[in-house]
Amino acid sequence: MGGSSSSGWSPTVPSNPCERINIRANINSPQAEALQELELNNILTVSLQQTPQISIIVSSDSHIIGSLTGPSITQLINCIENGHQYSATVVDLDGGSCVVLVEAI
Repeated sequence: MGGSSSSGWSPTVPSNPCERINIRANINSPQAEALQELELNNILTVSLQQTPQISIIVSSDSHIIGSLTGPSITQLINCIENGHQYSATVVDLDGGSCVVLVEAI
C-alpha cells in the first residue's frame, strides 16, 4: 500500500486584480476644513466623480476631502466603473497633506 493524496488546504488569492488593489495615494487639493477633522486610521469613502473630469474622490460623512492622485488611479477608475467598491484609510497626516491606503471592501 503506497500512495498518498495531497488534498491539504491552500489559501486562495483573489483572481481579479480589482480585488487585490492596495494603493498608497496622496489626496490632491484637500479641503482644509475637512482635512483638519481627520485622524490617522480614519476610514474614508472612495467614489467616482464624473464632472468636470473623471476623478476619484475621498469623503468623510458626505464631506469631500479631495481627489486621489498617483500612477494607479487609472486602474482604480476602471475597477470602480466595473462595480468594485473601495475604502481609504488615512495613513499619514502632515500639515496640509494626507496619504491614504486604498483597498477593496
